Amino acid sequence: MLSGGMAFYLKKRIKISTTSTIRYKFKSLQAKWLRELLQLDPPSIFRQVICPALLVGGEKDFQCNPNDVDQISKLVLGKVEKHIIPDLTHILRFDKEKTSIFKYGKLIKRPVENFVLELISNWLK
Repeated sequence: MLSGGMAFYLKKRIKISTTSTIRYKFKSLQAKWLRELLQLDPPSIFRQVICPALLVGGEKDFQCNPNDVDQISKLVLGKVEKHIIPDLTHILRFDKEKTSIFKYGKLIKRPVENFVLELISNWLK
């Protein structure tokens, strides 16, 4: 995970870039996609949701703060079922160790956790 100052610097670089990618620490990052993502206003989007919603947050998700599950549930107008699952990462795999985006390559080779699939299946019923 990036420190606060590094994250601020990277976010600023992405926002002012005009190319589809930028170089950061010898890696290519998708700047165009990230610029578009940074322009979104999630609260206004969630206030438009009138259908039932299943909110699943991973305790070890550092891309989407698991505490946002509660915030989103207050914005959605439809019926909400919410869960924050211990040791679950952003890619819906459990990780008992310290989480890192650099472990995604290894974790993604495993299937989505059965617990998550059962949660979704039960909600759909």
